[in-house]
Amino acid sequence: MPNSRIKIALIIIFFVFGFNNSQAQVAISTTNTPADQSAMLDIQSTSKGLLFPRMTSAQRRAIANPAAGLVVYDTEKQALYLFNGLWKAIAVTESSILPNASITGIEAPDGVSGDVFGYNVKISGNYAIAGASQDDIGSNGDQGSAYVYKFESGAWTFMQKLVANDGAAGDNFGGGLAIDSNYIIVGANNDDVGENLNQGSAYVFKLEGGVWVQKQKLTGSNASSGDIFGGYAAIKKGVAVIAASLDDIGTATDAGSAYIFKLNDSTGIWNETQKIYPNDGTSGDNFANSIFINGDKMIISSIYDDVNGSNRKGSAYIFTNQNNTWVQTAKIIANDGASLDYFGTNVAIQGDFALVGAFGADGSYGNQGACYLYKLETGVWVQKQKVVAADASANGFFGNSIGISNNYVIIGGHGGTGLRGAAYLFELNPASSTMTQLQKITAADQADNDYFGYFSDISNYNLIMGAYGKNGQKGKVYFKSID
Repeated sequence: MPNSRIKIALIIIFFVFGFNNSQAQVAISTTNTPADQSAMLDIQSTSKGLLFPRMTSAQRRAIANPAAGLVVYDTEKQALYLFNGLWKAIAVTESSILPNASITGIEAPDGVSGDVFGYNVKISGNYAIAGASQDDIGSNGDQGSAYVYKFESGAWTFMQKLVANDGAAGDNFGGGLAIDSNYIIVGANNDDVGENLNQGSAYVFKLEGGVWVQKQKLTGSNASSGDIFGGYAAIKKGVAVIAASLDDIGTATDAGSAYIFKLNDSTGIWNETQKIYPNDGTSGDNFANSIFINGDKMIISSIYDDVNGSNRKGSAYIFTNQNNTWVQTAKIIANDGASLDYFGTNVAIQGDFALVGAFGADGSYGNQGACYLYKLETGVWVQKQKVVAADASANGFFGNSIGISNNYVIIGGHGGTGLRGAAYLFELNPASSTMTQLQKITAADQADNDYFGYFSDISNYNLIMGAYGKNGQKGKVYFKSID
């Protein structure tokens, strides 16, 4: 990657010095600091005589099938951008790869204290969803809701509020969320199904004619009281996975399980196809605390798994789709894991790389948190890196949330000073199997007990972060573009 960026830099030098009477400074760093490893440029010039196409951020992103190597000048960002699979700024200050960002958020249009808006957040393409699982609907306390936002004209705007058509008090609709393309799944993990208290359910919504329409209610075929089906969910290309993390497996109480549903394209119905759980699960493991699916691989965690006698050290399992059946193919644990690490707090997977958060991991500080990077090599998942925040602190809980898109990773840590929270943007380098921190993101209006970053997610260039504790747990959601 550094070599390719140097080549890019040489091309830029050629064009920049072609400016007429422009003032330009070009520097390629060669020292071994994180910023210098990216061979960033410091270019200061007037736009007079600029040889690159000039366009707004929206126009740049709207280019259909841009060719690799295309460089444009973004008039809003006042910087050059290179397309190399993703748009990347190549004219920034030399002081850092990206300066720390302090961003403003939005509240639910009808939110009140106690709604916990932003407790869970998900994003996919031009749509995002934020749960408010303790929202009172009419006289139903804590029935819950979810809010859909759409990216258009360069901004995220409120689109629609979702509620279950049969919701009841205490359902906690909005606690589990998943979104992919034109489908949304919203879990209601405390929904009473028949006589089964807190069995849980999940609702499928589909985008039809610009409106999200409830299409189906999902329940586990053999779910029972207290399973909290719907507490976590994942969806990708016609496959949905719904957690039941307090499901009893045989005599193993609260061992946990996950149900897999597949979309029948001809009928539009989601059908349960399989129930999965670890081959070594035991009581209290809480399997399916976090789920992430991508292609033919799925990663699911058991944060309370006692590994080799270490209390709640935690673990994660890889499942692979083999002839339309999901098969457990690996169990991942941290090389340096310890009791109460809660390895598997959140998980993500992309190709041959897997990420596992451990928000209770200790380092220089207690509970500072960590995120572990694994790569599949000759059939074995190998730990490649233990990632911590550059400004790690006690009770930072880094790794509580993880999202990955292309080679960008967002990791949330809702703790730190006063439990204000923060999120961190990283770049994954597949060639070196390492991640580099690019930016720290915080709320411009941060305050104690915000829990900013408790959940966060990423899709292409766009980030979403929730702060459900904001303003007496009224909650807020924050959007940011990577560039």
